[in-house]
Amino acid sequence: MLVDRGYGPLDTTVPKVGRFIGGRMLESLGKCGVTPEEITDVIFTHCHLDHVGWISHDVNGKRELTFQNAVHMSSREEWEYWQDDNSGLGPDKVREREPLAGKMHFVKGGDEIIPGLRVIEAFGHTPGMINLMLTGSGKRVYFISDLLHSDMQFQQAEWSFIFDVDKKTARKQRETAYAEMAQPGTIIADGHFVNHAFGTVQRLGDKLQWSYLK
Repeated sequence: MLVDRGYGPLDTTVPKVGRFIGGRMLESLGKCGVTPEEITDVIFTHCHLDHVGWISHDVNGKRELTFQNAVHMSSREEWEYWQDDNSGLGPDKVREREPLAGKMHFVKGGDEIIPGLRVIEAFGHTPGMINLMLTGSGKRVYFISDLLHSDMQFQQAEWSFIFDVDKKTARKQRETAYAEMAQPGTIIADGHFVNHAFGTVQRLGDKLQWSYLK
């Protein structure tokens, strides 16, 4: 199972933001001994361009799904929101939307995708973003997607990110999630924290202390 798809083989410039470069995910999977054919489930937390790469790739001038044996999932609200969008911030029509047309499976808050993996609605950063909670053996891994983009937001919940579609709702989602993050035995996974994806949070009085897992 894969959660989100990175940029894909993309080198582009987004106005007012900068250059986006991707392309190494399949190489990284290979180093882990995983082939695209072995992936059975792909989950999109949301559909910003840095999360939907590698939906398809070019094969002799045609677009083919990169993970042809996988079920592709997102919330209905998220996928439908981007269908007529041409801003360049979401899934490209040719690379992403057309290859998955009619093939997306929709999930909602509370759904258990596989035993122990539950969907949590986290609308705000985008209209249909979801988080994921994996539980087992007395531990939890909380995939918070783009709920936070910096560990500074543990101290400053009111700080928003440039791509938050609904900044007020996104802040409420952060404040609600803090209590879950601080629960004992919870590991947090956030792909936007610099150089580290996993960590834990402890509550010290009215403050939250973030620590990277080493």
